[in-house]
Amino acid sequence: MVVRPEAAPADVLGVAWAWGTVLAGVVEAADPEDRAWHFGPADREAFATMGIGEILVNTYDIASGLGVRWRPPPDLAELVVERLLPDAPDGDPVDVLLWATGRGHLADEGPAAGRVWKARRE
Repeated sequence: MVVRPEAAPADVLGVAWAWGTVLAGVVEAADPEDRAWHFGPADREAFATMGIGEILVNTYDIASGLGVRWRPPPDLAELVVERLLPDAPDGDPVDVLLWATGRGHLADEGPAAGRVWKARRE
């Protein structure tokens, strides 16, 4: 997907909403035993959670680029951190999510360089 430079922010967010709808349909249609590769073998819960995480951090990026102060909802950030970042440090889930994706800092942690979603459950 390529966003035209003249696209209005509402149009960009509308596309993100549409792709979220596509992801929800694919996840719903997938068999619970299906697996696909994305940072390891991922079940449909992992794919859904990765989609939520991507929407949260990319919406944060879009809002920041527009000079709008926006933070991901804590309950969704917590869902992503618990499911995809099991070895992340404790703390406010929004701060942890932003730190783990290179968009924030945690007081007692260095940069989260190289951190990726952990799609596979042990």
